[in-house]
Amino acid sequence: MEFKKIFKAPLFSPFGFIVRAVEILAVYFIFTVFGAGKQMSILLGTSFTGKHGISSVLLKAIAATYGLLQLAVYTFVPALIIGAGILFIFNKLTEKKDTGSRPPKRLSLLKTGGY
Repeated sequence: MEFKKIFKAPLFSPFGFIVRAVEILAVYFIFTVFGAGKQMSILLGTSFTGKHGISSVLLKAIAATYGLLQLAVYTFVPALIIGAGILFIFNKLTEKKDTGSRPPKRLSLLKTGGY
């Protein structure tokens, strides 16, 4: 599968839900690797020990972003994965079997004359 197709996955499809969950996890992983979790203490009024060289406004923004990412990882990612499973099962149960006698009709917003 091409890399571009992964990011252009339909939003409301099982594959799209899984792609969005992986995207959230990837951003969370990047923030965690670079130590954004240590900046969460600044939101409570205490400071992480160490010399940052970064303004306190930026540190607060990083901490708030990391907090929102944690919320997304703990709530949205499981919901997206469960939703993908439910949608996959629903799609499998509701798909119609093609008998092969006639070609399936195409659904279109514009009438092109049909077959």
